[in-house]
Amino acid sequence: MKKPIQIFLIILLACASQLRAEENLPPPFEASYTIFKKGIEVAKMQRSLSRLDNGEYIYRSETNSTGLVSIFYKLHILEESHWRLRDQRLEPMDYSYHRIKKKKESHKKTVFDWENHQLNSVVNGKQSTLELKSGMTDKLLYQIDIMRHLEMGHHPVSYTVVDGTKIKIYSFEYLGEEFLETPIGRLNTVKIIRHKPGEKENIIFWCADELNYLPVKVETTDSEGSITTAMITTLSGFTLPNDSHSSP
Repeated sequence: MKKPIQIFLIILLACASQLRAEENLPPPFEASYTIFKKGIEVAKMQRSLSRLDNGEYIYRSETNSTGLVSIFYKLHILEESHWRLRDQRLEPMDYSYHRIKKKKESHKKTVFDWENHQLNSVVNGKQSTLELKSGMTDKLLYQIDIMRHLEMGHHPVSYTVVDGTKIKIYSFEYLGEEFLETPIGRLNTVKIIRHKPGEKENIIFWCADELNYLPVKVETTDSEGSITTAMITTLSGFTLPNDSHSSP
């Protein structure tokens, strides 16, 4: 009788471990952001997290230029990360990136073959294969990982990110906490910065602790010192704090 009981306990512990891992994930959501450059609205961004029937996830981001800017500077970016929660890790399965900037197009597709430890990428029609190592993630999924780590009480330090045929290290630094006024309400946020040592380029994330540390503001500084800001405007899927309000 001992063996069936042991098997049952192992299964029960595995299920409990999976449930604890999922507890630190954000719920499925949809969020809209307005993007400004030099105080002028230049684009809208839509992001969504969906849970599939098989327990896997899709994280999607779509950006489109708006207003007068879209007439002279057409921009459309569509990213999608297909991933799963495995052994308490966020494991990317495939990632796609499509961009139309003015009249130029760029397309990337990466398949994460964990069984054979291979990264199979196609960048603008050119195929390549790289070694896939534990802990690697894609250019979109690392942001869900940031939310998860902050929810667990850990400040993110670095992520190994696959960008087409390149492997990059995204390094982060904790900047403290800040109350932030947003179109969906006043939120307490944790500020973290992704930077490149010795360079002007950086990205600052304001992650709201009431919203599973969803980034509600993102400020990007390019190599010339120009700043682009994305601010959340609408949100569904989360229960907003009592002193917050949803946009109409």
